[in-house]
Amino acid sequence: VNTMHKVTEKDVKMLESGQCVSVGTSHALMEFLLIEPDERDVILSKNNRGEIAMLGPCVSIGYLNNEELNNNKYFFYEGKRGFRTGDLGRLDNGDLFIEGRIGSQVKIGGHRVELAEVEAAVSSIPDVFMSAAFVVETVPGLNEIWCCIQTKPEIHRANIFALKQSVRNKVPYYMVPKRFFQLNNLPLNANNKIDRNEARKIVLQENEKF
Repeated sequence: VNTMHKVTEKDVKMLESGQCVSVGTSHALMEFLLIEPDERDVILSKNNRGEIAMLGPCVSIGYLNNEELNNNKYFFYEGKRGFRTGDLGRLDNGDLFIEGRIGSQVKIGGHRVELAEVEAAVSSIPDVFMSAAFVVETVPGLNEIWCCIQTKPEIHRANIFALKQSVRNKVPYYMVPKRFFQLNNLPLNANNKIDRNEARKIVLQENEKF
């Protein structure tokens, strides 16, 4: 266990509205750092936001027979072994908030958008079980957010109009997906996590004009 947080009624309401909540604070055997995400060297974040890195004796010794990953992910800082998680987060009064993954931040109409935040808002709608958001360039220079959803088992067909309206009530206009697509099952990667790239590929194959 790296962090721990007791979920409160306030947290539940925040999660239902698509907001992220604290995942807790570190303990004596595991520290965490926020480092600049685009830097090869371990440079501490200056604004309490950055890539989350775990530090301390609980960090493993590395991947088996994978020097490339070991070189990219593992490091030493002040004599302690560290691991770059690939998660983006922020600190607020000592509490850690996870806001997304490196590589999932995109630019839409001049605004920086974290796709994980879009997915959190969509997945907070009662009929939705899971969602996968991705970017499509519909015409040269114009990017749009599209989103695939998997509904809960008892919901056979989602009301896309109502879904979009609900999302509008949760996030700024530029974060609302332009198009929604319902799939029976969202594709998962080898780690059993939603595969945005595969979801995008499925949608584009079914909409060949894009």
